[in-house]
This record gives sequence, C-alpha cells and structure tokens, in this order.
Amino acid sequence: MSAANGFSSAVTLSASGLPAGVRAAFSPNPVAPGSSATMTVTADAAATAGTHAVTVTGTAGALTRSAQAQVVVGDAAGFADDFEVNRGWVVNAAGTDTASSGQFAVGDPEQTTSTYSNQVKQLGTTTSGVACLVTGRAAGTAYGANDLDGGVTSARSPLFRVPATASKLTFSYSYAHGDNATSADYLRVKVVDGSTATTVFDQRGSAVERAGQWQQATVDLAAFAGKDVRLLVETADADTASLWEAQVDDVRVS
Repeated sequence: MSAANGFSSAVTLSASGLPAGVRAAFSPNPVAPGSSATMTVTADAAATAGTHAVTVTGTAGALTRSAQAQVVVGDAAGFADDFEVNRGWVVNAAGTDTASSGQFAVGDPEQTTSTYSNQVKQLGTTTSGVACLVTGRAAGTAYGANDLDGGVTSARSPLFRVPATASKLTFSYSYAHGDNATSADYLRVKVVDGSTATTVFDQRGSAVERAGQWQQATVDLAAFAGKDVRLLVETADADTASLWEAQVDDVRVS
C-alpha cells in the first residue's frame, strides 16, 4: 500500500477489524512519506472463514489517514511435508506393489555411485533437513544392491483438501538409472480423488546413463480445487531388470 498523502514525517501503520486468529504485519513500519509498505496477513487454522472489513491506519504525530481493505479467510487447506516427521504416508497402501527390493521408505538416504559410469545414482543429500522419500535408503554392499527391482513401489499421502483458488503442487525429485533402463521404467505422481487416480507428473527411463540430480516440479491442481484428495507417488523398474533409483522431498500443495 502506498503512503497516504499529506504526511511529512515517518508514518506508523496499523490494522483494525481483523477477526480472531488473523494477524497483520507491515514492512517497513514506520514507512517514510512517499514510500510504500507491504501488509502481510497471516491466519491461524482456527480463524473464522469469510470476508472481513479491515481498516488500515497511518499515523504521524497528530495526522491520521485511514483506508478500507477486505481480508478473505478460506477454509483450512493445503499440505506440506519435508519428511522430517511422520505425517502419515503409507507405503503400498493398496497392497498391489510388486517390487522385490528397493521399496520406498522415508529416511536419510545414503549415496551410491556407479562403478561403471562414475555417476552418483542415489543422492546422499536432501533439499531440506536430513530425510526424504527414497527407494532403498541404504547404499548396501554395491551401488546396485538396494536399488529398485522387480516392479512397482508406491507411497500414498494422508488425505488433505486442495485450496479453492490458485492451487498448485510443488516438490523436489531425483531419478537415476543405468543404460539398461527403458521407457517402461518411471517416476510418477498421481492425485487420488475418491476412486479416481489422475497422473499429473510422469518421468520415464531411457537407454542412457542418467545421474541423480535434485530438480523442482510444479503442477497445476486447479482441476482438484476444493476437493479432498491424496497424493500417490509411484516408481517402477518394469519390463527387464535395470538399475533405478528415485527420491522425492519437500512436497507442498498451496
């Protein structure tokens, strides 16, 4: 918001009329005349949903100016997980996974390096904290000892509500494979709405050496706005046996 006209000294900003559980902060505060400040509104989970009239006031000495604003508080929605605490992910929730080794687990990943290509396949780092969702967390006695083998492994998130507006999914991911991988191998994310699972992210293998690398994905979730859904992360070493590693971290729906 711009500084109100007529002020000749620093202006102190305040907000009134905020509902319980909602706070407003201004930066900078005070603000110099002719400059601008940003008002940031934060709502607790228990804040009352609805549209609320708020009065923003600037004061400098005896001079006061006010402006009206609206604050909209929506229902609690969204989901965030950095995998540092247990938030309710379930491995093989449907009981249909076929992987014989390297199943998904949450923990501190150990780095593996290919003796053939000298590439790091499973990253020993995370994008935050010390834990992530990873296929075969431990390195094992050889770089391919605990990689994914034998088919599919999956992990399903707890149920959450997608925000009603401007909803998106972001997450960090890495997948790596040897040159014996094929397009039948994949890392995939689905949104599960009731009994319907929609694929929103799909990365496939190919017959080249691919090193592990943290990357960022962003997915538009407008089609699921306001719905109660789960995320399903799947990865597969399908078709013929190949070297395959996958990791996911910092999942957020906001």
